[in-house]
Amino acid sequence: MAQIIELVHRSTTRQKACTGCVKAKRRCDLTIPSCSRCMARNRLCSYNDQLVAFAAGDAKISETPNHDPAAAELLTSPYDSFPFPELAVIEPHQIEYCVFELRRCVLSLAMESRAPFIHSDLYHDTMPDTYQDLLSICSLYNQKTETNSMIVFRMLFIKLKKLISSSRTFTQPEDWLLAVQTLIIYQIIRVFDGDKKQEELADQDFDLLENWSRKLQEVDVGRSTSHHQWLLMESIRRTLMVSVLFRCLYKILKDGMSDLVPVMAALPVSENTDDWDRVEGPRRIPSLVTYTSYVKDWNEGKVTTVDAYEMLLLKACRHAITI
Repeated sequence: MAQIIELVHRSTTRQKACTGCVKAKRRCDLTIPSCSRCMARNRLCSYNDQLVAFAAGDAKISETPNHDPAAAELLTSPYDSFPFPELAVIEPHQIEYCVFELRRCVLSLAMESRAPFIHSDLYHDTMPDTYQDLLSICSLYNQKTETNSMIVFRMLFIKLKKLISSSRTFTQPEDWLLAVQTLIIYQIIRVFDGDKKQEELADQDFDLLENWSRKLQEVDVGRSTSHHQWLLMESIRRTLMVSVLFRCLYKILKDGMSDLVPVMAALPVSENTDDWDRVEGPRRIPSLVTYTSYVKDWNEGKVTTVDAYEMLLLKACRHAITI
């Protein structure tokens, strides 16, 4: 079994910090694809040698997965017009972008109470405990230092156990939606922090994320056409997509391959998400296409504007022509 991912820069020179921290003469935590200091300042983070180890030891992400080529040939997607191999590996620069954007969600929640797949309007009126806990953990994590690191992760552990315990009483779609969103963020924090113990703890909870995502996919949200209903449905679609994308990315980092690509290929994407940030709701309900079709439409120039969520989807697909 592959060892847990170690998302920390391993320098091949004597340099012990990224270029930004070197110039600022500040200590660098060497986290990739962006150290915490550069990420907090929304700056590009780079290392002079640019050799990044994504697996424990000296292992590097290879351009070809370590599996039987014959098996890969048999395991192909049913979408013949736009093939997605089930055992997929994406390029290192795609991984870096996806990791950076997923980590940025934590900062976005701390600063703006929202993320590309979490719409604050769903929770601001009622302010459920889970949402309050989520914002608190994100804010606390963005203030993490070597001194308070243990307390930060202890708080996260307590909030996660509280969430798991309260899940026994969930009855509403909003409950499961917020639970999956919160678990995704907690997993992002632990997987990409660089703390080996936290990575190991997160590894144990990916089955829980998969199970909760399935529950979310099965919830009955009714047939209302209200603004709240549209936000709820779009949030569920985005959350399920991010859940699969995150688990797919983790499998690639950990095992060198993933079997979740066909699942992503079939998930729905709204054709036009300009209305995601509209206060009064969408002018019209956007039609839905599969992720596969969305990428094809983008490549053919039928999609002209994208938000952070859609760009994440495009960057994650090796077939997409990205800017």
